[in-house]
Amino acid sequence: MNWSDAAWIAVFGLVFIGGFYLSLRLHGGVATPLFFFVGGYCTSIVLYHLRLFRFPAVSAVTHLIVILSLAAFALGAMLGSARPQRPRGVPDLRGLSLFFYVTAALSTLGWSLPLAIIVAKYGTAHLMTNLWILQFEFQMQFVGYLNLLGILVFPTFLIKSRHLGVGWFDRLLVLSAFMGLLLAGIKSYLVYSLFCGVLVHSAASPRAVKIRNLAILGVAVLLFFIGYNQVIDVLGVTEYPESSIPGTVSFLDRPYLYFAGVLPAMEQVVNGGMPPQPVPGMVTLQPFWKIVGDLLGIVDPVPQYLPEVAIGPSDFNVYSFAGEVFWDWGAAGVVVCSLLLGWALTALYRRAYTAGFWMNSLLYAVFGYGAVIAFFLYYYRFNSFFLAGYVIVLGLASCWATSRRTRPTPDAAG
Repeated sequence: MNWSDAAWIAVFGLVFIGGFYLSLRLHGGVATPLFFFVGGYCTSIVLYHLRLFRFPAVSAVTHLIVILSLAAFALGAMLGSARPQRPRGVPDLRGLSLFFYVTAALSTLGWSLPLAIIVAKYGTAHLMTNLWILQFEFQMQFVGYLNLLGILVFPTFLIKSRHLGVGWFDRLLVLSAFMGLLLAGIKSYLVYSLFCGVLVHSAASPRAVKIRNLAILGVAVLLFFIGYNQVIDVLGVTEYPESSIPGTVSFLDRPYLYFAGVLPAMEQVVNGGMPPQPVPGMVTLQPFWKIVGDLLGIVDPVPQYLPEVAIGPSDFNVYSFAGEVFWDWGAAGVVVCSLLLGWALTALYRRAYTAGFWMNSLLYAVFGYGAVIAFFLYYYRFNSFFLAGYVIVLGLASCWATSRRTRPTPDAAG
């Protein structure tokens, strides 16, 4: 680490503090889209500048694009907070219980059916000693979307427990959903569900989530990441010869690469080190290309994963929000998309707090997680819009089903 690294650490340390105080000023709490977006980015960049790996240099232009993104998001958050805060109304809980039980049942079906097929194919003993198989075979086509619904079970459980109460069967359903998310072989699923719980909790009571709570959750996610790499995600790179992390804690190598590598990956995007896009707006319009490609067959299927770029210690396909938007639309697109994201997520957050309708909280949680993992735009994909559409469709259907008046039984004598 040299003087330039120290200077950038100081700059983004100050940006982190600024995001913290602006979040407090606007919302009275820190578990907000603004603080998640700014805090995630700044943490990632500070980790990069610690130089625990021999990453390539990142230009001042790339740093400035990140700062532009953060400033635009903050402006969007202020615009989303412009309306006076209305007092919370009486909670509208129509359909909540029905939604919870149907979602939990579907998610249980979504993991138990694939597990039964895989066990029949490989045998229990072979599967137990080769859990990495789950990462490639568990999320079966179409059935995998049922398991994906398990992400919604925990945040819905928290809303239900706050207003209606829960019992042992409800807790069992949450454990079932967590089991499916673990088996999915995709480590982000369980983290997504946990943070959705934080988001609905913070929307219900902005001051309830403290910075220490977020720090504890961050450590828990890190430990989960480490354990997951040791048991399921075992086919990735496991040794980094140029790492400065002591060998006794070498299990931190991959998490460090994952969180610090996004800035040098963005550098490759900004400086033209990426291959040409197969379709315009490959990242930001991914849900559209997924529908017209994979689902409707109108165009050739668009690659599911972003191409890997060389970042020194390893090839990498996890970029930053600003980097991926820059690949699509350039610097102007970074400013516009960051501004719109800041406004939209803040508006959803405030609506979840003031409107008192449980569907608002779930929709905020589904999209709000994109601020938590802001330096991975990979998040805003078809799966997120699938979950949001599911909340709207089944939520409205549950409200309708529980709001129907029971018709009076005709008098037999009449």
